[in-house]
Formats: sequence, C-alpha cells, structure tokens
Amino acid sequence: MLVLAVIKIKQMRILIVLICLINLSSCKQQKEDTSAIKTSNLSSDIKVKMAENNLTGISIAVIEDYKISWSKEFGVKEANTSEKIDENTAFSTASISKAFTATICLILDERNIIDIDVPVRNYLKRWKLPESEYFEKTDLTIRHLLSHTGGTTHSGYADFYEGDSIPNIIDCLNGKGLPNYETSIEIEFEPGTNASYSGGGYVIVQLALEDMLNKPFEQIAEEVLIQPLNLNNTSMLQPNEKGFFQNVAKCHDAQKNKISTGLPICPQLGPSGLWSSSKNLAQFAIETQKALNGQKTNIISQKVAKELTEIATYKYMGGGALGWQRSFGFGNNEWLSIMGSNTGVGGEINISLTDGRGIVMLGNGEMSNRLPVFNFIRNSIMEERNWNKEIGIDSTNKSNSELTKLVKGVYLDFLYGDKNDIITIFEESGNLYLSSSVLKLLTDKPKNEMYYAGNNEFIVEDYPNRIKFNILDNSIKEIGIYRNSNKKEGIYFQTIESLKTIEVDLVEAFSFLSFENAKKKYYSLKQNNPNEDFTYKLLRLGITFYKKGENDLATKLLEFNCIENPKNLDAYETCAEIYERLGELDKSIKKYEQLLKLLSSDKDKEAIKTKINELKATTANTV
Repeated sequence: MLVLAVIKIKQMRILIVLICLINLSSCKQQKEDTSAIKTSNLSSDIKVKMAENNLTGISIAVIEDYKISWSKEFGVKEANTSEKIDENTAFSTASISKAFTATICLILDERNIIDIDVPVRNYLKRWKLPESEYFEKTDLTIRHLLSHTGGTTHSGYADFYEGDSIPNIIDCLNGKGLPNYETSIEIEFEPGTNASYSGGGYVIVQLALEDMLNKPFEQIAEEVLIQPLNLNNTSMLQPNEKGFFQNVAKCHDAQKNKISTGLPICPQLGPSGLWSSSKNLAQFAIETQKALNGQKTNIISQKVAKELTEIATYKYMGGGALGWQRSFGFGNNEWLSIMGSNTGVGGEINISLTDGRGIVMLGNGEMSNRLPVFNFIRNSIMEERNWNKEIGIDSTNKSNSELTKLVKGVYLDFLYGDKNDIITIFEESGNLYLSSSVLKLLTDKPKNEMYYAGNNEFIVEDYPNRIKFNILDNSIKEIGIYRNSNKKEGIYFQTIESLKTIEVDLVEAFSFLSFENAKKKYYSLKQNNPNEDFTYKLLRLGITFYKKGENDLATKLLEFNCIENPKNLDAYETCAEIYERLGELDKSIKKYEQLLKLLSSDKDKEAIKTKINELKATTANTV
C-alpha cells in the first residue's frame, strides 16, 4: 500500500536522515568508571520510561574523555522471553552503517586503493549508471554519493525477512523486487549542486568497492575497519548468512510484537546492513574523535577524520558531512551525529568534535517507542554531566519590533531542508521562538528560543547554525543558514518564494484560524490553483500536524480529506494508520473497513483484512 511506504520513508529520511558518528579505541583495555554517572535513580527512571513507551530493550554507552565511562543494558532481546540484552548484544543499526561505509572509503582513498573524486563509473563493472543530461558538466563521484549530493534516487529501503524473495545488489539498483520502488536508480540533479537523501547512492558505492576489490562488501568492511578495531560484535553479515551472530536483539512493532522472524535482512549493506553493539559503536566513535584531535589511533588517521567530518553541504540536514551529519546542537553544543531507523529497531550516536564526549543508544522497538526513551536518556545524561551550555548571547539583546514583525510566520523547513515539513516563528512574552518538528522530535521541546545576534541574524537554542534574514524594502527576500560568525564554512540562502508555498498557506490557515474559516481558505486556494493535487496536500498536512503533536487537528484534517476525496485509497489508509499510531483502534478499524470497500486487488484486500483482524484481536485483548 502506498501511504504506509510514504510515511515510513519520510520518517526514515527525517531521522535517518539524521546523524553520523563513530569511533573506536582498543575497547578491551578500557575500564569502566561507573561512578561517572552519579544519578542514582537513572537506571530505575529508564525502566519506567521504557514501560511508558512500550520499548522492549535498549543498550547505552556513554563516552567521556575518549573512554567508555558508563554502559548499561535494559530489557530483553525478544518480547515475552527472558533473554536479557547484554553488552555483547548486536542490533540492526540501519543508517548508522553509512558512517562505517564512508570511513572505509576514506581509508581506502588515503591508501590510494580508490579515489573518491574520480567518476564512480570507472569502478563499476556489473552495472552501469543511467544516462543523464546532468552528467554533461559534472560526473558522479563517490564523494558526491557519500554526502548525498549525487542526485541519485531511492531514499531508503524496506526490510526483508527469512522466507521473503530477497533481491541481490544488482536487483536493488534496478528497482527489482523492492516494495518501495518500481524503477531503477535515477539522477535528479547535477552532482554537487543540490542535496537529497539517497540510500541508493550508498548501494552504488557498495557495488563500486566490490567490483574494484573483487570482494563482497561484508569482507571489505571486516578487513578494513571491523577487525583492525577489534569490533567483535560488529558485522555486515545478514541473518540469512553463515556466521551471523546468535546474540542479537529482535525488532518489534509499536505494540511490542515481534515483526516476522524479528531479524531484518538488508541486502543494501552500504547504507543499512551493519549489525553492532552500543559499546562497539562507541569504540568506533572514540577512534574517530581521537583521530580528529590528533591523538594516537589504531586505524583512522587525522586526515581521514577531518575529511569525514567537514561539512560538505548545508542543503542536506543543515550540515551534511561524509556519512556523518553535523545537524544538531543538543544543549547548545555542536555534535557529530548519525541516526538509523529500520522497522522496529534503530539507534543514534552523538559525539563531540573536540573533547571526547558522547552517547550511543540502540533500541529494539519502533521509532515511536524508542525516541521518547532516547530523548530522556540523552537529556538526563547531559544535565547530570553539565554538558549543557549557555547560548552565549545576552538575552536583553532583542531584535527590534519591526524585525520581529517581519520574521514571524510559517515557512517551509529551512533548518533541515525537509520540503514536507514546516517551521513556525512566533512571539511569546516578548521573546521570539521557533517551532520545528525535527527539533521537537529529538529534544522533546515544543519550541526553541531565538536570540538576536545583530545584523538581522539569530541563534536558535539547540540548533548549530546561525539564521540570517536578508531584508530589502521592508520585506524578507532570502533566509540563510551558516555555521560560524566568520562565514568561512559558507552560507546557504533560500528565497522567500521557495519557503512560502500553498502548503505553508494551508498550515498557517489551520494553525491560526478556526477550522471552518481555515476550510474557506482551503477552498479558495483550491479554486485558484486547479492544477495542484490538494488530496495529497491535505494528506501531508494531517501528517505535519501529527508530527507536531497536534493529534486532534491531525485526525480532523485526515477525516476531512476522506470526505473531500471519498474514493482516494491513500486518504483512508493514512487516516487509518494515524489512528492506529494514536491507539484509537476502533476508529482505525473503521477507516480500514472503508478502505476495503474501495479496493479491487485481491492481494490488497487480503492484506487489509489481515490488518483489520490483527487490530480487532488487539482490541479484544485489551478489553
């Protein structure tokens, strides 16, 4: 079904699409200092938070002074069993794999085995890049692919399980046997001129290395990075292959049910095939941190670390490096980060760039189960360890009333570049605030204060970039983001026309007007823009408000979409899924039943009937 894929891919992009960090340092010789975490109630609080959010299990490693200072595991590998997660338990890490893949490429580049700046087609033997007019000026390189600036499609991939028909790497590139795609990888823009999250680009990198070195990617990863760092609980092997780990956490849905066999199989190893433990990921992160700061390392050089972590583009997540991201400012620090999310399992790494701090977390539950627990743990540890910093701007230094009036309003997301998300700037008690779905998702804060830095520029709480408004004739012409006050790392401007769209008009209407008056605005926009797809706009609008936590408005909009478009399958399916995610199972069942009446495919009918029966069984068990 279409919309389930849309929602999951968008979630993957937002969060997947989020941060990379990794490092290692001879972990067997490291001794844990359990006194480093002094909060005596943290473990019990984590258990309570897990229970509140139905999370099956979690594994944590805290890094201080380039060492693992504290680690802890909670919960079980599989729900309704007694198999506890331990320090050696491996999880499917999803997009965290990208940091490993990028590091492998940079190491091979340093050894002159490959060149990440020559056309990647030079290395491809079993598959050819599609012909494209976008290659006339700039050819596609591995560097482009690692930084998501190559213009390649296929954002993220669905998981497979034992018994499924699992595509090989060539099938993946050609779009064969993939639930989310029917076409091969294509090129959407000239390499280096824009950015778009692409797991498909990392599959091309995987194939290039395999063809160049004449070895399977899992062997390359093992020889170049995993073995030299003694990462004994890390592998690119998959659950259907000989030698796969026995001590693994299984994936679970939002209701804590094991998904299929519980062991997702990812043939796309480069973007999402890594299995690892939290302590192994912390080792890898420490190695990267040490290398970055010129300390003695085992395998990663300072040259590689610096090249990996330099911002390659602001057009991807507000600060994309190679594999890694520099997109977040938790506690007003700048973090090197990466996050991964497969269905029912995922994790995140956040490490400092200069002083050997960080947190690694892995959890075997859905994103909605994991993130509240991850946020709680991250926030608790940062507060306990005094990692939070002051913003560095005098709070009395406020923008003048004219500037405040100009910048207030709703825009397409210019912080992270998600064209399906919005940002609201508003005034409250004399202060300016910014509301961002991504920041709310990852900080648990519904709003982040904006501090005026002079020259029409602002610093935003928990965000690493400065925001600059270019103003001419008393109106905003462009909004830009950049990292440092000296602007040495460049600045990325977007025109106000590109940030004020029909979608933004709809968000503003339904945010600030009564529902009836907002509908009048909707009908007016629809009449004035007859060629626009308003069915999809309402669908995305409902999802936007759901992501903002405005659940009543979200479901009201999705119900309105069903009324407006009574024969649209996506309208009913989206509404049904959102109701399910909110735990309103009776309403979800009703919407699935309405959808069932519209379906013509026997296969689709059976899938929805199965879904209805599952929801009814869950409802019966909770009565």
